[in-house]
Amino acid sequence: MPINDFLQGTFSSSMLLSRSPMVAFTNTFQDLLNYPHGCLEQTVSTAFPQLYFSDFVKQIQTGKKPITKGGESDLNPNANVQAAINKIATLQLANGGLSMWQAGDGENWWSTAYALHFLVESQKADFEVSNTLVANIIDYLTTKTNSQTTETGYFRNTEGGFTNKTIAKREAIYSLYTLALAGKPNRPIMNYYKSNIDLLSQDEKYMLACSFQLIGDGKSYKSILPKTYGNETAKSEAGGSFCSPIRNIALSINCMLETDPNNLQIPALARQLSSAIKGQHYLNTQEQAFSFLVFGKLSKQANNATVTATIVQNNKPFGAFTGVDLWLNKNVGNSLFINTKGKGNLYYFGQSEGVSSTGKVAEIDNGLMVRKTFYNRNGQVVTPNNLLQNQLVIVKITLTSTNGLGIENIVITDMLPAGLEIENPRLTEDRELSWIKGQSQADHFDIRDDRINYFTNIDNTPKSFYYMARAVSKGKFNMGPVSADAMYNGEFRSYSGSGICEIK
Repeated sequence: MPINDFLQGTFSSSMLLSRSPMVAFTNTFQDLLNYPHGCLEQTVSTAFPQLYFSDFVKQIQTGKKPITKGGESDLNPNANVQAAINKIATLQLANGGLSMWQAGDGENWWSTAYALHFLVESQKADFEVSNTLVANIIDYLTTKTNSQTTETGYFRNTEGGFTNKTIAKREAIYSLYTLALAGKPNRPIMNYYKSNIDLLSQDEKYMLACSFQLIGDGKSYKSILPKTYGNETAKSEAGGSFCSPIRNIALSINCMLETDPNNLQIPALARQLSSAIKGQHYLNTQEQAFSFLVFGKLSKQANNATVTATIVQNNKPFGAFTGVDLWLNKNVGNSLFINTKGKGNLYYFGQSEGVSSTGKVAEIDNGLMVRKTFYNRNGQVVTPNNLLQNQLVIVKITLTSTNGLGIENIVITDMLPAGLEIENPRLTEDRELSWIKGQSQADHFDIRDDRINYFTNIDNTPKSFYYMARAVSKGKFNMGPVSADAMYNGEFRSYSGSGICEIK
């Protein structure tokens, strides 16, 4: 977007130069570290990279040299890792499994195994982790894997559609891997799947092979590990194991990096992963986290470059790269040239940001349709550009699947104009509001100063959510859209209802 399209005083630009290939994906990792929601899976995904790569995380969070390690803040990776560990402990249920949200009444199998993976690595890095927490998760996963479970896997065919086949449940195979990583392998079940190799998808073969490698069974590792990562392309899932082609290959590489880091498949698979990421406009938190881990570990393995550079802008010296990651965050503009010398590659990441001067938001309905309606206390529709100060407003948000198919893990975000404040986020159908019918219950919701978030699933039946707001300040305010996004499948999204709110 040209500079003239931003509001004056809001435009800024910066550039990062580094020998690390991670820099090429800085924007992706910034999205992960700043992800606004915090279920179990998202908490682990945000914290996992900070466990390994705290210095790089601090660089891309601050846009300058790393801050000091002391103190607890959002820019302190060590504090963030410990906070994630503490939050995981609050999500444990009586059976040892972990719920996705606070006060949840059901466990999420994949995310529980994912959390164990993170907790075991946190223990190795000397973070404070409750042994009871880990032991209970191990007991839960051992019990879950004792039952040989299958699912229907969908894989893209040569005609562009999908074929299906029965495969081992991905949660089971990943649980076997994390149990082996924790030193508590379920060896009989590992042997069962080893003898029923046809039940394994491609990524499951990598996970199971590396599970045997973790327990010192190199022979089984070599017999199960595919010779190459073939063309088996799984259909992306918005729930369950959060399966996707990118997540599957990233997880497979991570398993080998942890168990057989010199495997010759790794460089080729990393290049394949890099190309896949660059071709995507959206990555979910599973894809981001495992990709971050891959490139971070690889950059630590291969950092023998000696390349340096001088930076010139408008024919004048603008900076010098000597080998230490360099942030340029003042007066970065056009006509900038990077002149390199020495051995190796130099990577750079540039970005510009600001507030749009037009305030326009494109309205989109892809698989989902979300709409917002304002009512007065009596159930009569009111327009947001004709409200009175101190007026109570009932906001109705309706979510629909446009194709009638079920979609999991959707976040609805309603951006409030500055003149409105949320007064009651969970309305009841009392006598005064008896006109409210068919109110849906979200799996979880949270309130911020400028928005309310609902987390839910959708099938062929529309869902409606209500909350009460009060018009507190006179004036004319920009009103953001209400949005609905499938958090683990960027294809499904809807944005609508932005405009002007006027309070008289």
